[in-house]
Amino acid sequence: WVAQLRLLRRHPSLLARQAGDQITLERDLAAVLVARGPGLDEGTARLMAATFLAALRTGAVLWLESADDRPLAELVDDLLGRVHFG
Repeated sequence: WVAQLRLLRRHPSLLARQAGDQITLERDLAAVLVARGPGLDEGTARLMAATFLAALRTGAVLWLESADDRPLAELVDDLLGRVHFG
């Protein structure tokens, strides 16, 4: 995943394909959330999936760009801890 992110940063022309893949993944994650979360509506599930993927992507970029010694998972967990759904 890190290698893919580095490749995308060097070749921005690949971003369109990655964006399409991201939308598909977001939709698939939302479907799983709706199936597992009784009463969870489609809009909220998609927002939750998009937020998770944004935190993952942001965490990966920050991790690559910094000298932070924390594991990537810890950084992403910290970012997700800043998100509040109400």
